[in-house]
Amino acid sequence: MPVPPPPVDLVVLAGGRGSRLGGRDKAAIVVGGRTLLARILATDLGGRVVVVGETPVPEGVRRTVEDPPGGGPVAGIGAGLDALARMPPVPAPAAPPPTAPPPSPTGPPPSPTEHPGRPGCPVGDEGARRGEATGHEGARRGDATGHSLRPDWVAVCAVDQPGAAEVLAALRQAVGELGDDVDAVCPRFDGRSQWLLAVYRRSALKAARAALDGDAGASVRALVSPLRWREVELDAAQLGDIDTPDDLERWSSALGG
Repeated sequence: MPVPPPPVDLVVLAGGRGSRLGGRDKAAIVVGGRTLLARILATDLGGRVVVVGETPVPEGVRRTVEDPPGGGPVAGIGAGLDALARMPPVPAPAAPPPTAPPPSPTGPPPSPTEHPGRPGCPVGDEGARRGEATGHEGARRGDATGHSLRPDWVAVCAVDQPGAAEVLAALRQAVGELGDDVDAVCPRFDGRSQWLLAVYRRSALKAARAALDGDAGASVRALVSPLRWREVELDAAQLGDIDTPDDLERWSSALGG
C-alpha cells in the first residue's frame, strides 16, 4: 500500500511588483481564467498557507507582510515562517472507524454484556475491566492519530509562476521519499535551480535563516547555499514565470487566455 505524502506548509511570495509589466500586482494577473494567486492556492499540500505581500487574499487565507515591505524574497520567506509559527497546528486525520468482527459461523456474536463462552451469562466485573481497558486503549489510539501537528516541510513559491500548483504537488510526493540527508528539493529550469519553487525541511531552513545577518536585502543564494539539495526532473511546460509582456502572452496562450 503506497505511503501518503507528508503534509507541507506553503509560503506564497506575493510582495513584488511587475516593473516590466507596468507595475501591476502579479498576484492579480489573470491567466487561463484565474489569477496567479488563485492558481497556486488551488493546490492542497495538506498543511497551512501564508501569503506574503499586500495583495488581497481570499477569505480564510492568512496574509502577512515582509519587514520592511518590498525587502526581497528572503524577507518574505522569513515573514512567512514567522506567520506559520504563530498559526494553529494542522489537525491530523481522524482514526478510521473500527472494523466490525466477522459473524460467527454458528450464530451472531454475543452481546457486549454476555460472556463470550457462555451466551446469556453476564460478563461481570471481569468484562467490565476488559471493557475499561479497551476504552483506554482506544483513547490512546485517538490521541495518537487525532493530535495536531506542525509539518516538517514548508514550500516556498513566488506567485508569478502559473504552473506552480502542479509542480508543488509533484515536489510533495518527492519529499515523502527523501532520507534525512536532504534538506530541500526543487526543479531545475533554464539551467538554474528554482529556489523559489521548492520544498524545504523546516528545521534546515530556519537554521539557514538564523545564520544570515538579517532578512532584508539578503540574497536567496546566501540563504540556501548551506542546504543539501535534491533536484528533480519535471515537465518543462510547467516551469517558468511571468516577468515580461512576452511571458504573459506565452502563458496566456498555453493556458487558454
